[in-house]
Amino acid sequence: FGSSGSGSSSQPWVVKSRAAGLGAPSARVQQLLGALNQFMAEHVYPNEHVFEEHASGPNRWTIHPLNEELKQKAKAVGLWNLWMPAGMAAKLQHLLPLVPQSERSTLLGGGLSHLEYAHLCAVMGSSLWAPELFNCSAPDTGNMEVLAKYGTPEQQQTWLVPLLRGGIRSCFAMTEKAVASSDATNIQSEITRSGDNYVVKGLKWWTSGAMDPRCKVGILSRSRDQFVGSLYGGSICRVIGGCVRYVWRCAQECKVSMLSCVQSDKGLLALEPPSALSLQGLSAAR
Repeated sequence: FGSSGSGSSSQPWVVKSRAAGLGAPSARVQQLLGALNQFMAEHVYPNEHVFEEHASGPNRWTIHPLNEELKQKAKAVGLWNLWMPAGMAAKLQHLLPLVPQSERSTLLGGGLSHLEYAHLCAVMGSSLWAPELFNCSAPDTGNMEVLAKYGTPEQQQTWLVPLLRGGIRSCFAMTEKAVASSDATNIQSEITRSGDNYVVKGLKWWTSGAMDPRCKVGILSRSRDQFVGSLYGGSICRVIGGCVRYVWRCAQECKVSMLSCVQSDKGLLALEPPSALSLQGLSAAR
C-alpha cells in the first residue's frame, strides 16, 4: 500500500495497473480524478510517513490531528462519500435537512455508478491512509450501505447521518475466536428476542474498526442456525449502538443491562452468559 516513504513516483504505475480493464472514465469521473490526483499529490503521499509513524507508536489508538484536517479539506473540494451510488443517494434525500447547508452537496456522494467509483478507488487504494480521508473506507462504507438500505428512520438519523458526515466511525463484528469465520455459515454468536429486548451472546475478535475511539456503532453477524430455509436464511446482521473503543459500555442508547467485555489490540468482545447483552427498544435492521 502506498509509497511507503519512497515518494509518489511509483503511484502512476500502481494506479494504471489497478485501473486496467475498467474502460475509459466518464467525463464526470475524469473531473473527479483530476481533483483526486491533485489531492493525493499535495496532501496524502507527502504525509504517509506521518500516519505510519503515528500508527506504529504508543498512541496508535488516538487520532492524528492531520487526519481530521485532511478530511475537512477533502469534503471542501467535493471528494466525499464518493462510494455511494446514485440510486441509493436518490432514496436518502430526506437526510439532507438534518445537516448544515454547507454539507448537503457532498453528504450523499457524487452520483456515481459502481464502475465510475472503481476508477477513483484505484487512486485511493494507492495509499493505505487515503480512503478514510474521503469517507470511503471499510468497514464504514459497508455499514453505511446497510443502514441506508435497511435501517429504520431513527437508526438512519442516529447513526447513518453522523457516519456520512465523518463525525463517528463504526465496526463490523464477524470474526470469532473458535471457528473459521471467513465462512459466514460457521458463525456461532446468537441474537434472540426476549420481549422488547434483543439478547446477544457470543465472542468476537479481530473486529474491523473496533479500537477506533470514534467508534459509536457496530454491526454484528449472528449464527445462521437461527434461520430456516436458504443457506443464509435471512438477515445475519443487527445494528448495535453505544460502541466506544469496543468497550460496549452501559450506553443510554442501548440500555445495556449486563455486559462482560475485554478490550485489547485484537478488538476482542465477549458477550457471554448469564446475562449476555440485552438491548432494549432497539429495532433491528433487516
